[in-house]
Amino acid sequence: MPQPTQAQSSNQEGRILLAINAIKQGQFRSIRASAMLYNVLYTTLYNWLNGKALQHNSTPNSCKLTLYKESALV
Repeated sequence: MPQPTQAQSSNQEGRILLAINAIKQGQFRSIRASAMLYNVLYTTLYNWLNGKALQHNSTPNSCKLTLYKESALV
């Protein structure tokens, strides 16, 4: 399966943010309906609404040093 490009990723992120705004403004009564209309995965939208961290924004378990400590070593 090919990796999504940055443009595709930002496009999807934009659709997710639109779906979240629509839910918060009361345009939809369910997460599933909003996900279907904005063409995003229900689970992804659900996770974003519940504050789950994105994988690309989180620190991997294999990372032993903080960014500050790493830059100090370099």
